[in-house]
Amino acid sequence: MAIVYIKPGSGTGTGTASDPYFYSQLSTAESTAGSGGTILFTDGTYTGTAFNFDENGVNYKSLNALGATLEGTVGSLRAITLGHFSLTTVPMSIENFVISNCRFVSYLSSSSTEKHTIRGNKVTTSLSSIALITSQSSNTTDLINNSFNIDFNAGSVLSSSYNKGTISGNTFYVDIDASVTSITSAFDNAQFTRKNNIWVSTDSSKIGVSLASNDSFSCFHNYGSSNTSGGTSNVFADPQFVDSANGDLRLRPSSPCINAGTAS
Repeated sequence: MAIVYIKPGSGTGTGTASDPYFYSQLSTAESTAGSGGTILFTDGTYTGTAFNFDENGVNYKSLNALGATLEGTVGSLRAITLGHFSLTTVPMSIENFVISNCRFVSYLSSSSTEKHTIRGNKVTTSLSSIALITSQSSNTTDLINNSFNIDFNAGSVLSSSYNKGTISGNTFYVDIDASVTSITSAFDNAQFTRKNNIWVSTDSSKIGVSLASNDSFSCFHNYGSSNTSGGTSNVFADPQFVDSANGDLRLRPSSPCINAGTAS
C-alpha cells in the first residue's frame, strides 16, 4: 500500500506531493496506491460524466478538507462509484470532498463483513428519478459526518437495497420542489444505526417516512408528522442553519443541536 497524490487535468506525473499524477492517470494512481493505500486529491475541480473509483481497498481523500471538488457534468446526475461494476471485497472510502451534481453507487461483495465509507463530504445535488445512494449487495456503506443539500424533484433519498449501514453525524437538508407529491426513503429501515443526524425539509406535508422512533441524539425539523416525537434524546426544533437558502448548513451559536449529540 502507498500514499500517492493526484491533481486535475491531463498529463503525466509521478504521484509524489511535488509532482502529482494528473486525474487522467487515475488508474495508474489506483494501482500504485494498492489495497489499503490512499489517493490524495490536491485542491481544484475534477469534472466528469462519472467518477469510477475501482481499486479494491483504496481510500480516496481530498488532501485538504473540502479543497477538492468532484463536479458532475451539468444537466445530468452523475455517479460516484466505489467498486465500479465489480463486487470488491476490501472496503473503500471517499472523504472530505465538495461534491456537486452526483449520486453514489456502492459495490461490495456480500461475502465481506466490511462496509464502504462516505465521510466528511459536502454534497449538493438534485434528485430527479434515482436515489442519492444505492447499494449493489447486502453489505452497504456507512455515512459519517456528511452534509447533504438536496434539491428534491422525485425519487428516493436511498434505494431499498441500501440497508444495515451506520448513519451518524450527517445533515440532510431537503429542498422539496412544488411539483413533488411525496418523498419515499429506505432510511426508515430499522436495520440502520442512526444517531447524531439533523433532518430538515422545506415542506413537512410531503415527507412520507418515519425516522424519529429509531433515531437517537438527532434533530428533526419540518420533517413530517411522524417525526415530531419519539426516539432517544432527539431534538424537535429548528437547528438554526446559518443560511440554508444559500447552502450554508453550519449551525448558529444558538442552535439547540450544539452539544446535543453523543460520542458513544
